[in-house]
Amino acid sequence: MARKIPVLLVDEPTLCQQTMALFANSRFDLHCFESVDGANGTLVASRFEVAVVDLRATMSDGKSFVEHVIDTVPRIRCIAVVERPDIASVQMAMKLGCKGYLAKPVSAESILKAVNDVAQSSGLLTLSETELQKRLSRLLRAQRLRQELTLTEMANSIGLSKAQLSQIELGKSWPSFPTLKRITDALDQPFSELFKAIEQA
Repeated sequence: MARKIPVLLVDEPTLCQQTMALFANSRFDLHCFESVDGANGTLVASRFEVAVVDLRATMSDGKSFVEHVIDTVPRIRCIAVVERPDIASVQMAMKLGCKGYLAKPVSAESILKAVNDVAQSSGLLTLSETELQKRLSRLLRAQRLRQELTLTEMANSIGLSKAQLSQIELGKSWPSFPTLKRITDALDQPFSELFKAIEQA
């Protein structure tokens, strides 16, 4: 299973509940707080990589919570929730170092999309070569078993030895593009569907 990316959300209780439910089956591990005080204590320990913060609700002692978050966790990607999508609000969010913004009213869906967009553009959702190889090998093996093909039958149909195919399915060998094409053709598994399944695994 892929690592879940820790996300901080500071907003009002109803939105927190709705967003928690939506994030449950996502690539993100969401931590919701209704107040700045609650969020402060867990900033470093939870190693948040994305934060969604309501700028209006989080001003304290003349210094915004967003500045505090960025100072405390320098690599964090902040998304500001602003009152209106006007130039002044957006400029303020960008000056604070935010990577994106949402204008009120916000929904759980818009938060998930914004977090996903920022994570994607920041490279947080990029799979390592090792993880990609693991997922590919598991999916190819699962697809072969679903079609009730033995390792020998499959290997013979695509011109590989049983040992070569076994190494690919165990994630110990990376198939060349022509070999992968032969495997996916034999499994009647289009490339686009294969890689979509890898991303969602």
